[in-house]
Amino acid sequence: MELKLLFFAGLGLAVLLTVIYFLRVFKMEQKYSLLWLVMGVAVFLTPLLYPVWGRLAGKLGLADPNLVVLVLGIIGLFLLCMQFSLELSRSYRERKTLAQQVALLSQRLETLEKTAGSKKAGEE
Repeated sequence: MELKLLFFAGLGLAVLLTVIYFLRVFKMEQKYSLLWLVMGVAVFLTPLLYPVWGRLAGKLGLADPNLVVLVLGIIGLFLLCMQFSLELSRSYRERKTLAQQVALLSQRLETLEKTAGSKKAGEE
């Protein structure tokens, strides 16, 4: 195997080990941890599967196998951004609902305090 492929496989292994370390130390949620583990494995396997990329590039009529890896990487990043956008949207909706509930409870508490205050004033 070429030296550059071994170098990039080692780099991919370092990324994978870093992902595993962050998952253990920072206790990332399970739905995110699976995503990052898949990305780490993909980075590790990409240089090892270089002959596969060459055959795929030949079948697609591309001159360079690196183009296949580049396109697949761009698609992966697009999907990652899409997943994070969906999660941010869900989180925004939850925060908005919680803020509305807090406002309603605060208003109800004020009403109850005024009612209780006027009853105490009436008793005296």
